Amino acid sequence: MSSSPLSLNTFLSSEAGLNSTCVLIQGSTDSVLVDVPFLLSDARNLVKMVKDSGTRLTTIFVTHGHPDHWFTLSLFAEEFPDAVQVAHPDVAEQIEAIREKKLKQWKPVFGDEIGETLVGPVAMNEMHLTLEGHELPIIYVEEADCEVATLVWVPQLSTLIAGDLGFSDTHLYIAEHDAHLRAEFLKSVYSMAEHSPKTIIPGHMAVGASMDADYVIKWTADYLKKFEEIVSDNPTEEEYNKRVAEAWGDIPLEFAVPLNAAAALRGEYF
Repeated sequence: MSSSPLSLNTFLSSEAGLNSTCVLIQGSTDSVLVDVPFLLSDARNLVKMVKDSGTRLTTIFVTHGHPDHWFTLSLFAEEFPDAVQVAHPDVAEQIEAIREKKLKQWKPVFGDEIGETLVGPVAMNEMHLTLEGHELPIIYVEEADCEVATLVWVPQLSTLIAGDLGFSDTHLYIAEHDAHLRAEFLKSVYSMAEHSPKTIIPGHMAVGASMDADYVIKWTADYLKKFEEIVSDNPTEEEYNKRVAEAWGDIPLEFAVPLNAAAALRGEYF
């Protein structure tokens, strides 16, 4: 086992890019990237960050199937042709199934911010990443903000890279969930504590938000519980919006607020 130290560099996408995070795990000479941005302007900034690190990017790992975590893989394939792009087999299969549909959905909306073609990750054979002799285990969960998601555990740094199982100072996206799936999401959130992390890098966060493990778990869990309290009263749209504003104020991922309501109150899933 290598004794070379590891370090982390977290990239935060723009508000237009949905405040998604990407994490560069660096060794002395090589690096691994977890997730890539949704929009090309953010992706170009991340490419620069990776190149400025002075490390050789060997692997890009995708945590789950939402486009804001893999849509710019084609740019990274061009910029880092020797880096393999991988995901858990279930995630890779899910992305392949939606790849063309999502391009047709989002290209007209974002124009030049979305590439002309999309590539997806290939299925990985082992449930860990390797960086200069360090094994970084992949943790599989059946429910996060989408069905089928993964996290990366960096034991040397007591850090979980949570993908969209963790949020910090943003709204959550729960527009694919009925009450049962929201309950399963909550169970998955609490399961992050089993590894006793000191740091959890959330999949979405506000600028300057905390990555303290206890804070990220509490924010995400409290949001789910408060949301359940609000929708259990079967509020009107006006009442729902008022209570959401009272609970969380003006925070990122506002787009999710009406979508979450449509799912919880009308059974209309995005």
